[in-house]
Amino acid sequence: MLTTLEQQVEAIMKYINQFLNSRFEQAARINPLMGDIRPDLEWQQKMQLELILRSYKSLGIEKYRVASMLVGDNEMLKRRLLSPTDQLSIFHEIYDMEDEASSASTVAIHNMKTLYHAFDPTLENITLLVQCWILWDLMDAAEFARMYDDIKDINQLLKTEKTPEPMEKAYRSYKKIENPSIKVEWKDIMVYKWHSIKLLFNKRSFDLSEEPAYKMVIHREKSRSSSLDCLVVKYYQVLARIHKLKKSQEIPEEEKDDLAMEMGVNPEDVTLETALSSAEKELAQLRQDVESVARGRGALGKPYNLKKHLLEKVKEPISALRKHERMQPIIKKEKEEEEKEAEGE
Repeated sequence: MLTTLEQQVEAIMKYINQFLNSRFEQAARINPLMGDIRPDLEWQQKMQLELILRSYKSLGIEKYRVASMLVGDNEMLKRRLLSPTDQLSIFHEIYDMEDEASSASTVAIHNMKTLYHAFDPTLENITLLVQCWILWDLMDAAEFARMYDDIKDINQLLKTEKTPEPMEKAYRSYKKIENPSIKVEWKDIMVYKWHSIKLLFNKRSFDLSEEPAYKMVIHREKSRSSSLDCLVVKYYQVLARIHKLKKSQEIPEEEKDDLAMEMGVNPEDVTLETALSSAEKELAQLRQDVESVARGRGALGKPYNLKKHLLEKVKEPISALRKHERMQPIIKKEKEEEEKEAEGE
């Protein structure tokens, strides 16, 4: 369980590191300058984010760590943290907005944007780009971290009916159970954890289904290294296949099975149009690979949305929990509590 500040920061940064790595790799493919400034800029931005995650925010007389709120259960507080206008927000600590009019005595370099502007004015926008990435990715990172941690906790609890003290303490804090004479049952914590996983998974599913393309983290499958000669040969093989299909205007029956396997469809669904479309897409990818290798870069693998990929991966352990024999009464009780809450509303 993410009971200490260090555990919370480490868990969030694990996913931030994954997201930033893929984003910087894409940026360097588009603008090689990103590859030159990445080591310093990435390190400094990560250090800045860690300072923010460890910092306190005040709510009345209470003080809370930012990382604790991000992996916590209070949805309202999490939204306030990333709101540009809320007094609780960390938005302006992450993103360097336009400087307001200041006195002549103010130090000229006072944030990441002005620092990199001093190195080279063209680097200012790149700095702001990286800060945008962090704003887009921070909530995803925190909620993926919390989801996987809850899954780990449930698996640990399934091995025994004894609840670790830190886990019970965290549960009492969340449920505001201050009276030590009130007993916390193993099943109570299991229901709470299972409910949390369901909520986070559904929330991530919805948010990612609404995510615009420009915010997506593009990751590339690892591509087996290919020589320029091999890629060129493959390119002309696919080009010859396209010419043959266009000339004959039909697909030989003996080739349908192979084409269906390549396209991931049933043989009866392979038509001239779908075969040509698939071949032309393959040709376009090979053209990119040839250009990339010719410039001294590796061939690009197939692109995919990294966050959606991570969400797909979490389905497997959730499904395993759902089928576990000892989870059946937990799932039933959680559903009953959910229905009672819905009726109360």
